[in-house]
Amino acid sequence: MKRSPLQLTHSHFSGLSIVALDVEPELIGNNGSIYPDIPSDALETTVELGYPGDAKDAPHEFLVKVGISNSESLPDNFPYRFAAQIEGIFTIVHDGDFDERKRMVVINGGSMLFGIVREQILALSLRHKNGPLLLPSLDFRGLGPTDDEPPPKKAVRRKRSTPTKPDDEV
Repeated sequence: MKRSPLQLTHSHFSGLSIVALDVEPELIGNNGSIYPDIPSDALETTVELGYPGDAKDAPHEFLVKVGISNSESLPDNFPYRFAAQIEGIFTIVHDGDFDERKRMVVINGGSMLFGIVREQILALSLRHKNGPLLLPSLDFRGLGPTDDEPPPKKAVRRKRSTPTKPDDEV
């Protein structure tokens, strides 16, 4: 295997909450697993892209913030209420244009951070009275361009053998 061009250099939680509710949860989810089912409209997620510290001038370093929480549309007998906010600092070694790097960081970096949240909520809920909670896997590709958008154009550098105009007129 080779090293990914996107590296998570640091991550931390800025908030994490899981509350076991006094409900009679179903012991087995509808899908036959030991985890309660979470309807797809019952999760609220946010992904923000920024720059750590003074890195705005370094377009290969990014700050990604991911927030996830339950929405009001959870079933009445759902055993938990939860919320998490995580931040990660990423570096990317990629020769593409700035927009292409941002898309890669948001989609792949958001996925990495969500995986951390998912595992942390599972680990914490194992010791709660209502049993383990495993968040569903999410697809972050929707944060990138849609199929009907044209792919980003790559800048093409052309080498001229003799300049036709002085540099200040180009």
